Amino acid sequence: MTFVGVSLDKDGFSSVRPYAEKMEINYPLVVDDGTVAAKYGGVRVLPSTVLIGPEGKIRHRKVGFFPEQQLRLQLKTLLGQTDSSGW
Repeated sequence: MTFVGVSLDKDGFSSVRPYAEKMEINYPLVVDDGTVAAKYGGVRVLPSTVLIGPEGKIRHRKVGFFPEQQLRLQLKTLLGQTDSSGW
């Protein structure tokens, strides 16, 4: 399982980097040129969390803040519903 933060910031990493450092984000971050958001149905509200399985399908979508405990519970649920591939 891999977490990747996808920024929709038009200023690119010049805006993302200070925020990531301040928040001590310890997972990979990328800046979307619009293709990622479009592929998964667009993003209307920030923050949004999309959990995507290895086959590329959305397994869960949470619009708005996703507290860590709820995210952990959702991941455990999804991982429990899967085969040995991890999803």
